Amino acid sequence: MAFELLMRDCAAEEDRRSKRDELMQREEARLAAIALVEARLGKYDRLLDGLSYRDNDEQVIAALMYGCDAGVPSCIAVVKALADKHGYHTAEIDE
Repeated sequence: MAFELLMRDCAAEEDRRSKRDELMQREEARLAAIALVEARLGKYDRLLDGLSYRDNDEQVIAALMYGCDAGVPSCIAVVKALADKHGYHTAEIDE
């Protein structure tokens, strides 16, 4: 009898977790869709938030470099601006 109660409780907990996971996946998809719509409207805050996770920043730079290699003017301009910003912030001279 105790075993059956334990199995029922385990099954109920698994169902609860499964429902929670499904709800979380739907919410993540909803927020991702909002981020894409806002980005298309020129509001990049939500997408920029994603740069701080894992190696997303490296993937973005790789995509920009791919765009540069393909001759996309906006990619070329952004990469040039990033390189200029790096030079500005790291340049040192001996006086």
